[in-house]
Amino acid sequence: MLLLIIHILLGTNCRVEEQDYSKVDRFYTAVAKAPEFFTFKQCAGPTNTRVEVFATPASVKKTAEIRWGKAGETDSHYCLPFVYQPQQSCPRGVLPVLEDDYEERVFVVVERSGRWVRIRLDKGTGWILLSNRDELVLYEELVMGRLAELTRDWDGRIHSRPGGRSRRLAGVSQPSVTVEDSRRVDGKLWFRVRVLAESPCRAREPRELANGWVRGYSNQRQPTVRHFSRGC
Repeated sequence: MLLLIIHILLGTNCRVEEQDYSKVDRFYTAVAKAPEFFTFKQCAGPTNTRVEVFATPASVKKTAEIRWGKAGETDSHYCLPFVYQPQQSCPRGVLPVLEDDYEERVFVVVERSGRWVRIRLDKGTGWILLSNRDELVLYEELVMGRLAELTRDWDGRIHSRPGGRSRRLAGVSQPSVTVEDSRRVDGKLWFRVRVLAESPCRAREPRELANGWVRGYSNQRQPTVRHFSRGC
């Protein structure tokens, strides 16, 4: 069933429909921290903070713009990054984001070319130019050594080495893991993980179920490891 969320932009007649992001393509290669845009004062007052989006990694054809806005009642603190079409007063959608740390929102990056990165939008993708203050964090860096779990896109198999012999872990679904290493073999990303019997949030020293390598992406290019930005 499609989860339908309607946002009403504060002070306007703009109604924005947010898609169910659990149903869309979740492929990414990195996240981009942009402290000048993702500030704690996003909707605290009048601001001209915005990010321009282009069709290619060049400031030639502008396709969209990302700006903050309040949604809901007058006293609402619900602040969202909205995607606008050029020359349009109402946003067309809500920008999908990830968290690197607690409430630290970041752009979802699918490609890089120098200081340019192609990010996920409400519909499709577009290119933005990172400033010198911005930081790119690779997928493998994001999950390494942090509280994490294998996603529903994991194939249930643990390999002795990247691309090597594997075995299926029966009766295990989306287990907690610790990512200990990463490696690219023949262009494919692999993670060496400790698969745990329970979350470290529930046990001080959780029992290890398996130790080996898992693919970083499924056959459908969906990430197989997810970190918990907010910890326990």
